[in-house]
This record gives sequence, structure tokens and C-alpha cells, in this order.
Amino acid sequence: HGGAGGAIVNLSSAAARLGAPGQYVDYAAAKGGIMGLVHTASHEGREHGILVNAILPNAITRLALEAAKGWEEMGAAPSPGLPPEIGNAMNPEFNMPIAVYLASEACSATHGLYSQCIGRTAKLIVGLGQGWQAQRQSPPSAEDIETHWDEICALPEGVTVPGSPTEELMGVLMAGPGA
Repeated sequence: HGGAGGAIVNLSSAAARLGAPGQYVDYAAAKGGIMGLVHTASHEGREHGILVNAILPNAITRLALEAAKGWEEMGAAPSPGLPPEIGNAMNPEFNMPIAVYLASEACSATHGLYSQCIGRTAKLIVGLGQGWQAQRQSPPSAEDIETHWDEICALPEGVTVPGSPTEELMGVLMAGPGA
């Protein structure tokens, strides 16, 4: 970015967003802290023209290979290999375009988290469903919460909530052409 301002592109992880068996708790916590940093720094940077975003890249790493051990149970590939449908999509080159764009003068986005998963780039949303509204004059009971639990947990149509990075990866494999 020319003149005043600039862009900060951070790296976070699906391990922080979703939790991941076989990945380290300290790693997930640190990457989760980066998400909080993006949310706050984007507000503080706005008055100075500084854009702050993060990508959650997928790449072949030791941690990724450890997580891949669970893919066999999902019927994807023998452990610890990667499904052949992934091809080269976990090479670093697949993560670079979103990072370059977010750092470029063409980008005006800030306060964003972007998942890069084997060729699919998607904005991660941190939001709320409609939920359930109790009366404001007295607190609800635990039984009220139980009665309205489905309403409390309902998400808008089109939102997916994978239970782990492996589930996200498998969902992308199943959904898109990507070959």
C-alpha cells in the first residue's frame, strides 16, 4: 500500500478454528490468538489505513501428515498418505495467491479470516445465528434453554461447520471439481 497505511497478513490455522485430533493444543491456542489479534488490530488499524487479515492455509507439514492418519477411518485414503484427489493442492503455491492479494493495493478488505483448503478459498465467518430470545425481566431457566436448544443452535442456510480440518478437507473434496 502506498503512502500512509499498509496491510498485515497473518497466518492462523484450521486447528484453532475447528480443533484437530493429533495437533498440539499449544499450536491451536497460539493460532487462535492470531484470530483475536486480527479482529482487534483491524479496528485499531482502520484510522491509519492499515488492513489486517489472516489466512488459514493448508499445506503438507508434519502436523498435516499427523492429522491425515484419521482419514483412513473416513474412508479417504490409507494412513498416513493423502487422498490422490488432492494432487498438488497442498503445495505452498496454492496458498500464495490469497496472501499476495491481501497484501496488495487492490485489496480493501480488513478484519477477515480466509480459509485456503486444497484450492478452495472461502471467507471464515464469525457470526451468530438467530438464536432464541428470553424475556428480559427475569433470567431463563436451564429447562428453558433445553426447550429452545434447537432454536439456539440453528444456523443460517449455506453455513457449514466442519468438526475438524480433516472434515473441511473432505467436504471440499466431495463438493468441487478441482481436478
